[in-house]
Amino acid sequence: MLLVQGQGEVPSIADLLAGRPVATRGFSWDFVLAWNVAEALARRPDVAMIRLVGGRRTLVERRFWSSVEALARHNSATVRAGGATPAHEAMQRLIAENPGIPGAAIKVMLGIEESRRFQVVKNDLLAWCCVFQAEQDKAEAHTHDAAWHPWSAGKIAAAVREPVGLDAAVAVLTEAVFGVPTSIDRQVKKAIPLLSRL
Repeated sequence: MLLVQGQGEVPSIADLLAGRPVATRGFSWDFVLAWNVAEALARRPDVAMIRLVGGRRTLVERRFWSSVEALARHNSATVRAGGATPAHEAMQRLIAENPGIPGAAIKVMLGIEESRRFQVVKNDLLAWCCVFQAEQDKAEAHTHDAAWHPWSAGKIAAAVREPVGLDAAVAVLTEAVFGVPTSIDRQVKKAIPLLSRL
């Protein structure tokens, strides 16, 4: 597991390439090489890029996919059953019914005018592995407006037929991030938001 950029419980590509901690948050032109390396690795069949550690883009090897998938299925079902806000449930449902929908269309269809509210809900759904984003296929599409898809249509969901049980998934992911399996508390949920719906 590797973060693309920033400090966390696992190393980042940007830090490894720079040979020092890189404090810049989000995409930075100073660290394009880290993003290019991450995108190249994510194209491999055994690596996926998801919002795992701290809700930030994290490269995850196939050996962790069964654990991620178990928690993603749990979280998607929890959100559908009302285990989050109505906005989370509505956005997840809209994306499931309209795979590839642009973010701008989600805002319009859900009546979300406040950009901050949209960001919070979509970032939660990404970190809980209920949805994923990709570049839009249309050449005329605005490059900063992603296409949104249900998690079940993604790389990990397509590859995993039999996810592990939830207890095993928690043990595998907490050990991968913290070095030892650990129980879920507030700090662990902050480090791995995928666990926050348990």
